[in-house]
Amino acid sequence: MLEILRQGANSLFAKLLMGLLVISFGVWGVRYSDIGGGTKTLLQVGGQNITTEQYQRMFGAELRKFELQAHQTVPVQTAHQMGLDQQLFSGLLVDAHARDLNLGISDKALLDKLASQKNLQTADGQFDKDNFRYLLQNLGLSEAGYLDMLRHDTLREQLLGSMGSGAPAPQALVDAFNQFQGEERSLDYFLVPPSKAPVAATPDEGKLKDFYEAHKDQYKAPEYRTLGVLLASPDDIKSTVTVGDDDLKAAYEATKDSFGKPERRHVQVMSFQDKASVDKAMTSLKTGKDFLAVAKDMGLTDKDVDRGMVTKDQLFDKVAAEAAFKLDKDKVSDPVEGALATSIIRVTEIEPGVVKTFDDVKGEIRDRLSRERSVKLLIDFRGKIEDARAGGTQLKEMPAKFPFKYSELPVMDKTGTGIDGKPASTLSDLDALLKAGFQSDIGVETDPIDLGKDGWAWIEVKDVKAARQKSLDEVKPAVLAAYQEAEATAALGKLALALADRTNKGEDFAKLATEGGGTVKAASGLTRRGENPDLPKGTAQLAFALAKGAAATLTGTDGKSRLVFKVTDIKPAKPLEDAKRKDIAEKLGQQAVAAASAQYLAGLETAYGFSLDRAQFDQLTGAAASTDQTDQ
Repeated sequence: MLEILRQGANSLFAKLLMGLLVISFGVWGVRYSDIGGGTKTLLQVGGQNITTEQYQRMFGAELRKFELQAHQTVPVQTAHQMGLDQQLFSGLLVDAHARDLNLGISDKALLDKLASQKNLQTADGQFDKDNFRYLLQNLGLSEAGYLDMLRHDTLREQLLGSMGSGAPAPQALVDAFNQFQGEERSLDYFLVPPSKAPVAATPDEGKLKDFYEAHKDQYKAPEYRTLGVLLASPDDIKSTVTVGDDDLKAAYEATKDSFGKPERRHVQVMSFQDKASVDKAMTSLKTGKDFLAVAKDMGLTDKDVDRGMVTKDQLFDKVAAEAAFKLDKDKVSDPVEGALATSIIRVTEIEPGVVKTFDDVKGEIRDRLSRERSVKLLIDFRGKIEDARAGGTQLKEMPAKFPFKYSELPVMDKTGTGIDGKPASTLSDLDALLKAGFQSDIGVETDPIDLGKDGWAWIEVKDVKAARQKSLDEVKPAVLAAYQEAEATAALGKLALALADRTNKGEDFAKLATEGGGTVKAASGLTRRGENPDLPKGTAQLAFALAKGAAATLTGTDGKSRLVFKVTDIKPAKPLEDAKRKDIAEKLGQQAVAAASAQYLAGLETAYGFSLDRAQFDQLTGAAASTDQTDQ
């Protein structure tokens, strides 16, 4: 049913938002007014220019709100991958529409909405000022700032609510969906191994040349370069840096929790918003009933309750964390009044922490501080080296003036591979050096490369061997091997196809398996979206296109053998129970609303405009680094 979403809109922005349109709009929003920032624009939406610094603040606020909802800390990179950026983008477009429509909300209605928020109420339904202050503290907002955010949220609810309420899908659609998802097929199959392919004949020169011409791109020598590198590493000068005992002790006190490892506990937590639920759970526990059994009775799943092996800092609610790390193993806590909920806690496993003494880590701290200070000293050395270059000193002459090393890297291509096809260097920063070296040329002075904690590097191109096409004579053995492999693969495919055709004509499948060099095996319960590790991807798609008794073939999971299979049974989906039918109907209805939301946002993008500096955004979110690594 995700096809419904994909058909919702064709614009680039709408496609970006698919599947993320109905996340948290009814609870959290983005406060973007009155934010100062830098001058370089990251994105433009609805006539509003948003700088990188502004966006970082907006994203940080959204992340803190998401963490409050999730009751756990979420790493920034994980939040980017989860689509929190897309949620921000969609919110900004809706805000632009609200401004254009001149929508507003009265102060009284806003305060009523604030008081109605369940997470800000006491057990008897009264507004809890302490909870509100705690929430403001965690979000880093003033009361006025929170009300401003809530005003934006409410307007978004009104606009997005106009997309529909997600009425349940018709029963005919539910039945069709269930049949599509739940139908099962059973297969008999066998593998035809590569050894069954006939040995390919040695081709004459004409055939070999034709094969070479058709695959010439596989036989190219890449561009190779020889690079000279001056590397200014903090390790070269850290022995000259003095670190006093007072500094060592101060660094130890500030970071001693990082030495050794903190205590970890396997924590289970039942959280409730109302006192009645807490009392009901405690009553059951006092009768001796198992903790998880009580949680299930209260409508909680094991996933809702189990926090896993965690440190104290990994538990979101700090009050609950303190209680959990004071509990004895297998004991159940009294109700713990946390910031946003009341919890009942059990600890099932305790892994003691290990703390190292100052004397244990004194040397390690000295080495770290020396290196950190050396990195700062390198800034001064960088300026001096640049002055020396301006004065005519060559890179290879620098070691005579400065305590750094110059070396000539082995001949390699832009991936670091040598002429012999093996890695040519093990330098930790080789990727950065090669990127700069292959963007420069012989005789061109390049800017120094910032290697972060590894220092600075200067690159010069010593020699360039241009990329070229290898002749057939140079690569004849490799071309011959590739030709014979291709012929054998084609022959194996023809054999497997013939076996499948004979199956379709009624021949005995077991005898055909023996002829093909395989043994018949069975696979049952295969669904359209299911996978069997013994079967290649695509098997289900092909199997569901066949009638019962029909056979087909495709490449095996090893990429070399051929799979021949026959559909032996087709089972229709099981009838739906009422609860499951209702659940599917509601979800299909929600997806229809999401599709309408996609169309709505696509229209907003057209009406108000949306422009994103993709290069700057990728650098901000870390996508650029991931892309570079993939490219290399």
